Amino acid sequence: MLPAPSTRKGESVSNQDILPGFDDESCYDLTILLRRVEGRKAALAIELIGNVELYNSECLREKGMKAIEAGFNQLVFLLRGVDYISSTGVAAFVFFAQGGKATGRGADAGRSAAAGRKCFQVAVF
Repeated sequence: MLPAPSTRKGESVSNQDILPGFDDESCYDLTILLRRVEGRKAALAIELIGNVELYNSECLREKGMKAIEAGFNQLVFLLRGVDYISSTGVAAFVFFAQGGKATGRGADAGRSAAAGRKCFQVAVF
């Protein structure tokens, strides 16, 4: 189980605190919450709430690449708040599992592929 987000007493941590610019664009019908993982500097928990489908899978890829490019090479996707994952949504997860290799469209993670390959986890509770 992942610990609660790191906070100072009485303060909450936003996505912007963890990854500046992360919330500049929203993903249609999908809320993404970031959490640092205690004791693991390069790990990032990405909690998804809503649907992962054609309309937002590209946005999920782009946001995941922002995390990898910022030095988070261990991404843990928390899916307990996901109601539906389409085949295009599954492709977004496969993208990260393959180290962010371009598939002819979408985000090109060529320069960050090694970081993305280090670890990919999907956690469903």
